[in-house]
Amino acid sequence: MDRLLVPAWPTESPSAAAISAAAATGVPVDAYVTVLPPARPDDLPAHVDRLLAAGASGIALYHLGLAPSGGQATLAALATRAHEGQPA
Repeated sequence: MDRLLVPAWPTESPSAAAISAAAATGVPVDAYVTVLPPARPDDLPAHVDRLLAAGASGIALYHLGLAPSGGQATLAALATRAHEGQPA
């Protein structure tokens, strides 16, 4: 197994707990996030920061083709944030 993909669509703390539990396996973990409803774009930067702090080594984005134009810009910003690997 190369890495785990953990759904983290809810922006509440259970997503960070799931990432933390997966990271405890020692396998790299990607957090699976979305900008589609019910996710609120304003909540996503802090959400990604929590996921990275919980042990996510990267993020997987859902779904570029379905995201409205504003959502695509948000996804790009989240990917940059995760690529930098540093919570804000």
